[in-house]
Amino acid sequence: MKRRLFLSLLLLGTMLHAQGPLLEPNLVPEFERSQDGTFSKMNFSIPLDDISKSGLNFQKFEKKPLLLMYVSATCGHCHHAYPKVSKLASESKAKGLEMVVIATSFSKVDDLIDMKDDLKIKEPLFHDKQKKFGELYGLGSVPMIVLVNQQGHYIRYRSFTANVEQQIRAELSRWFASSGK
Repeated sequence: MKRRLFLSLLLLGTMLHAQGPLLEPNLVPEFERSQDGTFSKMNFSIPLDDISKSGLNFQKFEKKPLLLMYVSATCGHCHHAYPKVSKLASESKAKGLEMVVIATSFSKVDDLIDMKDDLKIKEPLFHDKQKKFGELYGLGSVPMIVLVNQQGHYIRYRSFTANVEQQIRAELSRWFASSGK
């Protein structure tokens, strides 16, 4: 019985760790790694629909520091977090940080347009209509924040709390201190 409980807890811990960092508030964020131990890279060729009518595609953000917010149009937490995340991104915009918002495949286009208008979203807003982004990077919860460095390596955050905001600020400070910006 003890062995079965131990193995179950070990398996659960492994599964949760594989889903990304910050399951515990004091866990230090790290770049995600592939099974072979190398840093995982964001796939910028994922087909996403441009809801913001900016004329951009996701590939435009490759090789740039990026703060990505993955949301659902009807998620109250997403609506609450967006202004704070947008403000955080704008503080590093002069240093080259870009921001995009990607909505889950479950979001309806009309709801996304309403969300864009209600929240006054000025960043590119994409719709994961084909479920490609969610399949690769979704953690099963929104909002999810993803920091992507110029090399395409990324850190996923399962939520946006005050603690996560501090961790993102610290990570961005490290990035821009080392780049001289």
